Amino acid sequence: MRFFKALFLLVMFVVAMLFFVQNIQTLNTEITLVLNVFVAHWQTVPLPLYWLVLLPFALGCLLMIVYFGLEKLRMSQDLRAARAQTAQLQKELAAMRPVSPTGDPEPEVCCQPGQ
Repeated sequence: MRFFKALFLLVMFVVAMLFFVQNIQTLNTEITLVLNVFVAHWQTVPLPLYWLVLLPFALGCLLMIVYFGLEKLRMSQDLRAARAQTAQLQKELAAMRPVSPTGDPEPEVCCQPGQ
């Protein structure tokens, strides 16, 4: 499975590079973004189109890393709490089991043949 993931990522990288190489003229065209809100007027410096494509992608990747990092922390806390609860329940179960005079727990008998 790891091999297929690596192969898929390699193919995607090659396709992306081909896209950029074949469309370099279009991606180098400069674009100025303008925002007019009532009396305010904002305008960006001229930016190449590839920056307007790559920056939101990189920002999305960064936000995804932060989100999944926080999710992993939350899940590890939940796992730690579940393990602590499991250990406590196992202690309770061990305390409820009958103990033989030799100190070994007696096996529970649910049904014996011939009864």
